[in-house]
Amino acid sequence: MNLIIIAYLFSAFACFESALTVYRLNRPARLNRLYAALAASFSIYSIIMIQLFLSSGESASWLWYRVIAIMACLLSMLGVRFVLELTGIKALTNNKVFLAALYLLPAAIALPAVTFSPVISGFVMMPWGRDMVMKISGWAVWFHSYLMVNNFACIVLALRWRCTAATVREKKQAGILIFTLSIWGVGLVHLLFPPVYPDAMKQALAHLFNVFCFAVFMAWIRYAILKYKLMTISPVHPASELFNGMSEALFVTNTGGDIIFMNENAGALAWRSGKAADAGTIFALFPSAELLKKEIEDMIFGRQTRQPVITMAGGKAAGTTFEISILGIKNETGTLIGLMVIVRAAGGARELQEMYRLSVREMEVFILLSSGLSAPEIAQECDIALLTAKTHIHNIYQKTGLRNRVELSNLLNRYL
Repeated sequence: MNLIIIAYLFSAFACFESALTVYRLNRPARLNRLYAALAASFSIYSIIMIQLFLSSGESASWLWYRVIAIMACLLSMLGVRFVLELTGIKALTNNKVFLAALYLLPAAIALPAVTFSPVISGFVMMPWGRDMVMKISGWAVWFHSYLMVNNFACIVLALRWRCTAATVREKKQAGILIFTLSIWGVGLVHLLFPPVYPDAMKQALAHLFNVFCFAVFMAWIRYAILKYKLMTISPVHPASELFNGMSEALFVTNTGGDIIFMNENAGALAWRSGKAADAGTIFALFPSAELLKKEIEDMIFGRQTRQPVITMAGGKAAGTTFEISILGIKNETGTLIGLMVIVRAAGGARELQEMYRLSVREMEVFILLSSGLSAPEIAQECDIALLTAKTHIHNIYQKTGLRNRVELSNLLNRYL
């Protein structure tokens, strides 16, 4: 086995190990998942290069070339997304139109490169196997320029981060990122000046330099993670592993309802509710937030609480009824310092809704009505007109055949 294949094998294993390690440090974090995807893509790219070298014929070589061209664009796109997330450009990372364009652009760039206008002219046998012969053409320059522009954009973002960083730690992180991106940029420059006649020594040096760029990029970011806590990550605490094993969604909040921790199921609930993983407060997840606020307020002031709280979610989870239990967290002096909020789906509510043919809004009003809220309070809670709230209440009594709130509450309790 020759040196070039060994180098790419080393790159594949190193990048895969780095992806796995960083992902396991903090699996719920989007930034960690992006880094893991980027490092894993480097690993896959290295394996594909080995497959190209070992390909048995011209048709197989062209197949692996097409995969390599697609992977190059994918790596470029993941790099931009990772740096955007790392440098905190929230206006772009949370913009769905921008992200859609970011993901679709590589496909538009890679498609011509793998079909009617490849950026290579063919293949040649080298001591390590079949290798590509780069083409000198306008499209080839444009294709490689796309990769370089993405790299340059990442460097600009990192420089902006360094200039606006509020702490020395962040400035050091940004400096490491600028260094690694610059190394990677140098690795891309040689693509714009391919040799007219393939030379084994130049090709070998180019491959070794590519592997060197992979290794430096991964190693320095990994160093920043361990040394400066880059990406603000920390190893998951054993308690987090325990909480993530729960079947219910669990949130830990302060007494103001600000979310401090959420397990994986809670993160999924936040996403389905139309909120990011950093939803902010527990109240942002549910349209009927006043019930929760009142429950927490009663708990803080030592008043009798009503457990559990029945409410509905919004966003993609709209129409799903949840049962929420709130447990207080106290310090050694008995002072309430936080809350553990456990959210589980109330499956019987769906059966109740279907039996009496209640709409999603009527079911929401049903829950609020049985919780003791008046018509004006329901109108304010649901952000609807008072007349609309009264119409929903009338329809609920008509459909269920019940006469008062007590009967509504008893009916709801029978199904939950």
